[in-house]
Amino acid sequence: MSKDDKYKSVKPSMFVASAGWCTCFVNRNSLCLCQRTKIVQKLLRDLQEKIEPFQRFIIKYRKEYAFELSQIGNMDETLMTFNLQSNRTVTGIGEKTVLIKTTGHEKIHFRMVLLCSANGSKLPPVVIFKRKTLPKNMQFPAGVIVCAHKKGMDG
Repeated sequence: MSKDDKYKSVKPSMFVASAGWCTCFVNRNSLCLCQRTKIVQKLLRDLQEKIEPFQRFIIKYRKEYAFELSQIGNMDETLMTFNLQSNRTVTGIGEKTVLIKTTGHEKIHFRMVLLCSANGSKLPPVVIFKRKTLPKNMQFPAGVIVCAHKKGMDG
């Protein structure tokens, strides 16, 4: 009897494991316990009906003005925060109050803009801070466009 055959005869109702075994199993298999962060948006029911006219529009203007694929792009932007708080923390059993330390910047945000062109090339990411000017002695990563806007692109 092989090692695998030994486990085929075990019924789920016969399986017993300790919390320690579960922890080792999770670690051994690079797993983790997660909490749902948000529900993803459902696609529109009439999505296909909306895509086709848009595709015809793009094809028409691409032919009319001889646009290259590199001149047609897609952009997505999202609001980010400096202080990503967790909904979970590790604390002692029976604690009445659980404190989560923060940086104090929960309401300070920036915009992250990602772009790609129809030929598959990715454009440099853009970070937009809501302020009049950027700090003079700040170092930003190479290959990222960083700018300031007094309204943070809200208006």
